[in-house]
Parts: sequence; structure tokens; C-alpha cells
Amino acid sequence: MRLIACAQSDFGPPGLWPGPCNFEFSGSPSFFTRAPAGMHPMRVWFTISIAAAAVLTSCTEGTVAPPDAGALETTPVSVRITADAGLSLLVGQSRALGARVSSAAGTSMPGAVVEWRSTNPQVAAVNAEGIVAALAPGRTLVIASLPPADLADTVAVDVAPIPVAAVSVTPAETSLPVGEALVFTVQATGPLGESLTGRTVAWSSSAPEVVTVDDGGSATLEAPGTATITAEVEGVRGSAIVTVEDTTTVVGAISLTPAVAQIVAGETVGFAAEALDLTGGAIPGMPMTWSSAAPGIASVDATGTVTGLLPGTTEIRARAGGVTGTAQITVTPPPPPTVASVSVTPASAVVPMGSARAFSAEARAADGTVLTG
Repeated sequence: MRLIACAQSDFGPPGLWPGPCNFEFSGSPSFFTRAPAGMHPMRVWFTISIAAAAVLTSCTEGTVAPPDAGALETTPVSVRITADAGLSLLVGQSRALGARVSSAAGTSMPGAVVEWRSTNPQVAAVNAEGIVAALAPGRTLVIASLPPADLADTVAVDVAPIPVAAVSVTPAETSLPVGEALVFTVQATGPLGESLTGRTVAWSSSAPEVVTVDDGGSATLEAPGTATITAEVEGVRGSAIVTVEDTTTVVGAISLTPAVAQIVAGETVGFAAEALDLTGGAIPGMPMTWSSAAPGIASVDATGTVTGLLPGTTEIRARAGGVTGTAQITVTPPPPPTVASVSVTPASAVVPMGSARAFSAEARAADGTVLTG
């Protein structure tokens, strides 16, 4: 059996090889491959893989037509996305991608219109302009293609969740009797204060013998005392304080000492609270919950230490066993600084009779600060 094949140029528009190549073979050919051609005139060789045997009998020489420069510049051969090998985004972010189409002449084809698509648009979507929008954590491939030429390029897009910046627990502070149940809620926020949902929360109690808390934030008040409930989200923690009141002892009153106090803004004073039974006897070891009626004027911590912030008067409160006691705190403005020295300028002067001379005085505090007013 004899096969007659005609060669075709590798350059530009199709051009047939002038001389036929003759092959003699037996069996059935499985495929043909053509050796690359690179000069004019040239010899083109074909290789054949067959089941039995093949013999190349002859091949003639010919001349290939020169390539058409215009056709080379209008024939697309590749599409390349102008981005790094991988693109990393946070949920909610977007990034514009571009694609470069190259011609057979090696020049850019800015007028070529590529089509964009995402293999997983639930993770990241891409519009017709190549703008990628990150929607959910995961990975997808963004593909830019030129359908008529069957050309395409791909870039991987990895989407990560927004990192947790802060965690808050509600209620932040509470006081309830033994046996009560309490459900805490948690709010995680991102670096810009955006609310984050769907995150895993790990709950814990600093004193499980006082308060226990389950994986859903439900707490049970087991015994009198104080416990800190902590919610941890991706390594960031928020906490709340729970005071468990002793219901076996009836509290008749809460006495605060001092009952009235006055401090200068910036100073602190300590208050003590004592729980009394119905007969007026002291109840030792009763945990107290402290608060201020006006935290902007005076704040109070968990130990009863009050700090004066702005001039004014407010109440400091201590609560235990369902009973609240109060004391009054007045915050006054700081006194003006004491004059430590006065300097007169000029220090000395000769003034002719009938003339006038101006002098100035400057007062300073002990630290050298000039005092005005």
C-alpha cells in the first residue's frame, strides 16, 4: 500500500509543499507527526508510527511562501492574565484583573475581548470587566478565554475569612441568686468594626464550682461567689463577670463606708460594703457587685475603688442578695497651681524724671510652668 502526503508550511497562511512525499507501509498507521521546518527552501520529513512497518520512499524539495505580516498581527495565539500566579483576598474584598492577548507576530491585541468566568462563583465571582469579588472562604479558578481562538489562561483565587479583632460578651456584668440560669451572647467584630457571623466560639468559666457554662453560652449558677465567663473566637477573647448571690441568707441591707466622700478629679478613694441581715447583723463573705450611677463623673472597679473623672456628684452602688446600698461621691476640679516665683522684666531700669517705662511680670509654678490668668 502506498500513501502520498503533501506537506504544509508552519508559517502564516497555509501553503502546500510543492513536491509530494511518498510512504510505503503495511498495517494501519496510528498517527503522524511532522518535523519542524525552519528555512527556505527546505526539506520536510514526516515520521510514522504504524502497527507493522513503514518505509519512506521519497520526498522532494520545494519552496514555502513567505508569511503574511498582516495576518500574523491579527491572528491571536495566546491569552495571559496580568496577575500573580495566585491571588489572595479577604471576604468582601475585590480585585481587578486584566488579560493580554498576543498575536502570532508577538504584538499585543488590545481590541480583543476576552470572556471571564469563575469555576466556583460562590467563593469568588468575576464580572465581564475582570473584577473579582470575594464572597466566601475557599478557593476558585478565574479563567480568561478567547472562545473563537480556543485560547485561555487561569489564575487561582484564595479567599480567607475576615480576621477577628474583638469579642464582646453580653451581659458584661450581672448578679443573680444561686440556681438561676443565664444565657450569654457573643459578638465578634473585624478590624473595621464589621460584625462577623458563623465563627466557632469556645466558652469557659474561671470558677466552674460557682458558674458552669456550656458550648452554647448557657450558664448555671451553682454556688455563691464570682466567676469570669470567657468567650474565645479564633484566639481573641471577650469576658463577662457573674456574681452569684447566697439565697440561704436573707440580706436586709447593704452598708457602704464612707457614706459620703469628696475627691479631686484624678484622685481615688476606696469604699467598703457590708451585707446586714434582717436583725442588723453582719453577713461575712457576701460577694458584692459595684457600679456607678454616672461613670463619666466617677468610675468604680470590682473592689470598690472609685476614681474621680469630672467635677460633679453621683452615687456609688453595691449590690448583694438582691439588695442595693448607696454612697455619695463628689468630684471637685483640681485646685489652681501655686505660684512659686515671679519675675519682673526688666529687672532694673533708669527712668528720667517725667518719662514712663513699661514693666512686665511672669508667674511660674514650682515645676517652672508659666501661670496665666
